[in-house]
Amino acid sequence: MTALADHGPALGPWLPRLSLIGAIGLGLAYLVQPAWLAPGDPPSHGWATLACLGLCAMFVHGVGFLPRARIWRFAVHPAVAWTLAWSPFVVRWF
Repeated sequence: MTALADHGPALGPWLPRLSLIGAIGLGLAYLVQPAWLAPGDPPSHGWATLACLGLCAMFVHGVGFLPRARIWRFAVHPAVAWTLAWSPFVVRWF
């Protein structure tokens, strides 16, 4: 059994919406330019995997799903999701 995300007043109701909008935007960007997923020449599939995992976690958080198990709750935490999803951009540009 699962529950909808209730992050309380500290995080506010805007954070899941921001994650969903960000996931949609990054998903479209990755669809248009897949090379953004994997920096390097030849592209690194490890970075692409991390980016896709982060993008999936952003979608999970964005729709309001909150798992009961602590490990999965940590995996879909916004800080983890955003860090993984944006990691290829950070590696490529900085």
